[in-house]
Amino acid sequence: MSADDKAALQQQCMGDFTTFCGDMPLEDGPETQACFEKNMSKLSPGCQSAIQSYKQGKKG
Repeated sequence: MSADDKAALQQQCMGDFTTFCGDMPLEDGPETQACFEKNMSKLSPGCQSAIQSYKQGKKG
């Protein structure tokens, strides 16, 4: 994942992170990923898109 991709993910998901996962440390750990997965249907469209791009980038 490039720095630009990571910045986009953080920018798109910061509000969602605060809303749904605000009690977690602000880092890309398994707990944070699990929180986003659990709340995926509630996340903003921009954040959902950024997460999908992130997942595709990690696989390839």
